[in-house]
Amino acid sequence: MQQFGSSPNRKSRHVRRVAKNVSQPHQNMIKKLLSPSAVSHLSGLKTTSKRLALLAAAGLAFITSNAFATVVVVDLTGFRTFDAGFPGALNTQQTLNFAPNEQVVSITFTNLSIQLSNGSFGEEFVISANQSSNSGDPGTFWDYRPFPGAEDDPSTLGPINGAFTSPSNQFASGPFALLADGQLLLYVYETFNDGGAAVDATVLSGTLTITTQVPEPSTVALACVGLGGVLIMLWRRRVAL
Repeated sequence: MQQFGSSPNRKSRHVRRVAKNVSQPHQNMIKKLLSPSAVSHLSGLKTTSKRLALLAAAGLAFITSNAFATVVVVDLTGFRTFDAGFPGALNTQQTLNFAPNEQVVSITFTNLSIQLSNGSFGEEFVISANQSSNSGDPGTFWDYRPFPGAEDDPSTLGPINGAFTSPSNQFASGPFALLADGQLLLYVYETFNDGGAAVDATVLSGTLTITTQVPEPSTVALACVGLGGVLIMLWRRRVAL
């Protein structure tokens, strides 16, 4: 007596239904992730086998590209700049905690608005993300001027949305890796010191979204072993036919 669901025909129909969930555009995208030799091998397999192999590759691609991303949103409201220090004694700063050695891959800002004072220009306002050491060496920080070319009239700028470019418009900086402590030092500063201890700019509103990514070798290796097992199984099935 066969158990429920153990019929070969029923199981085969179920596999075909699952495999068909991989759309043609996604199949084409996944093929680009496979080596030419793997694609050549897949071209000789039956349709269902191709889809199963592509489905396995899709799972691996998803794991390696999405599973290890961290997204942190920071409210910049109330951040203030006073001088051109890095970060300076008075400029607002904040330390964020991530996993060790994570790679900062994206920084975006939303609804950012600032109030200028003390004769400061809007183009002088900089948002800075750094390793905890704050060494200023290339590849250790990502600075960006969200209001390039803006002067002190009007005194209120924004709100605007945008993203840090790479290379950026400040020191041609860009994505960088955190140190083993996993700490990110975030602060704002001015490119020109207008003098005195007066406030140069105050953030009226805005959030900063920081996305980091880190590969986890053990998990990726496990996924690769799983994909390899699927491909070997399909190869043996083809040979048996």
